[in-house]
Amino acid sequence: MTGEAAQQIFHQYAPNSKVSLSWGGRQASFDDPAAGGGRSLFPHSADVMGASDFQSFQAMDSTSNVADITDMTKTLHAYGPVMVSHYKPDSGSQMTWNADLDAVFTPANMASLQQNGLFAFSFMDNVNMNSSDVAYQKVKTIVQTYAHD
Repeated sequence: MTGEAAQQIFHQYAPNSKVSLSWGGRQASFDDPAAGGGRSLFPHSADVMGASDFQSFQAMDSTSNVADITDMTKTLHAYGPVMVSHYKPDSGSQMTWNADLDAVFTPANMASLQQNGLFAFSFMDNVNMNSSDVAYQKVKTIVQTYAHD
């Protein structure tokens, strides 16, 4: 089954649904042209990405996700709107989570990400945001500042 055929099934049975592949967040951080890996894999998937309603990726590095979010958003924007479909440091590190949010959700950085097609950001779960009132307030401020209809 092709990506386009799968998308048509979703659209047939859930007409308002939007369909996307979700890439690993480190895909744009390296390149292996000989093996068609890293950044060199994107052109091989252009037909599937072209059939998708938007592009998406996960950001799960345990030490920092800022560069991955920036690089993947810039790379995937060539194929359509972009969503961080799954965010959480794999280790669950609160330190990484705090540092990532402090770096990603600044006015200048968000303006750049949005110019590169970022339209949505999904947290994997609520564990980090509920770890303290400070963390909860941080997410609340982010949502109030950057969420759009």
